Amino acid sequence: KAGLASDAHAALGAVAMQQNTLDQAIEEYKAAERLRPDDWRIALNLALAYLKGGHLHEAAEKLEALHSLVPQVKQISYLLADCELRLGENDRVIALLQPMERDDPSDLATAYMLGTALIRERRIQEGEVLLDRIMRNGDSPEARFLLGTQYYESGNYPAAVK
Repeated sequence: KAGLASDAHAALGAVAMQQNTLDQAIEEYKAAERLRPDDWRIALNLALAYLKGGHLHEAAEKLEALHSLVPQVKQISYLLADCELRLGENDRVIALLQPMERDDPSDLATAYMLGTALIRERRIQEGEVLLDRIMRNGDSPEARFLLGTQYYESGNYPAAVK
């Protein structure tokens, strides 16, 4: 019975996410998680609702717990790194992503987040190597995102939008 109720709350959470009623999504996913606390997928959906709703600290806390539970799920590592990057926790991003970068140097998402964190920590040469890898990859989504972010941070909003 708890499984059916949990599924119902999770489904309502998914609908609320689609409708962008994030507070409702969070409440539904919390209810589902109370009924099925060992289901990491429900916890991931709750973390995504927190993230989408701008609750970065709550999202990071949930993602950190998930990463400890299922470290092999790359999506969780990416989301955790993104959260920590947004929170300015550059050292945590570096510690999380350096092993992933060593394991798969072709992963441009990891290169972007790790390179950004390294540069923010004034480890410019290390960060440049990673970001240069993205730029040398040509007209990729990662390269466009990198350029857009740099334009945005420099105040050139029209160029960032383009």
